[in-house]
Amino acid sequence: PASVEQAIQMLQRMASLYQLGYESVRPNTFVYNSCMNAFAKIAGKPSTDIIHEAADNSEDGHATPGSPVTAESSSASSDDSNYAEKANDILEWMEEQYFVQNNNHVKPSVISYSTVINAYANSKCLVNAGPASSVLFQRMVENHVLSGDEEWRPNAIVVDAVLRAWLTTIDAVKTEAEKGGLDDHQELFAEASSQCRSMLTQTFMLYHHGERRNKSAKMMLDAALVLVTSIDDADGIAFVSKLQRSIA
Repeated sequence: PASVEQAIQMLQRMASLYQLGYESVRPNTFVYNSCMNAFAKIAGKPSTDIIHEAADNSEDGHATPGSPVTAESSSASSDDSNYAEKANDILEWMEEQYFVQNNNHVKPSVISYSTVINAYANSKCLVNAGPASSVLFQRMVENHVLSGDEEWRPNAIVVDAVLRAWLTTIDAVKTEAEKGGLDDHQELFAEASSQCRSMLTQTFMLYHHGERRNKSAKMMLDAALVLVTSIDDADGIAFVSKLQRSIA
């Protein structure tokens, strides 16, 4: 798709100019978030091959700004989950650069994580969407708790995206079960219920005063109710309904 190709071409151009000494065009967190967003927007649509060359390592010892998107990692397959995985590849590269290489130019933000989660949520028939998104959510929580950095504090919008990713998983599981390709899906349903409760509990604990009653929180709980209803989770429905009443 043109949007992905254009994003990657712009990223390559910026990386090349930076290597030539133009410090002002060094790709940063905002640039990578935009690139991941291009993947997120087309996740679930028919894939086309996206090929480009990997950049060399920069002189300061960090991987170059263009290196998370390589010819191998950005080649989209006929599997529409590929775009979500490629967005996740970029995020993992950003984490490695920031936490290991101390490259502050590519510090992952709450937008970085939520963008990848949205890519999973937008993917069609991806059984791994929910579990993968929950892993990203937990990484955000851990980063926030350990550092106290508000940039990593999960909000209702992030949780809403994770819940939608779990709905993608549930839909995929039901489709596979109907085809006879999945014998036991109750384990995934149980995990969906557990993750839903855990995320809502953690998010409410991290909320500042007054945030529980904002519009995003209500949307988050609406999404949670849809999820637990879709798996006939009576206890989950009661749990979410109680939270809804508490912010009414």
